[in-house]
Amino acid sequence: MDIKKVYDNLCVYDKRNEFYQDTASYTSKEDIPKARDNCHCDNCFYGRDELALEILRLRGDNEKEETS
Repeated sequence: MDIKKVYDNLCVYDKRNEFYQDTASYTSKEDIPKARDNCHCDNCFYGRDELALEILRLRGDNEKEETS
């Protein structure tokens, strides 16, 4: 699998995702969704984020997850 596809399936609040949602537009910190914990982005909702993280772990990607 292409590594870009794996990154595109990470949570949209993970900075490694090409479609990372910039949280600067939120007016308060309470409004900013957290990656994986009660996140309702499509990738988290459908479990694609969890699978992408497992693929990265198995590939030996030691880069720490990047969340806002």
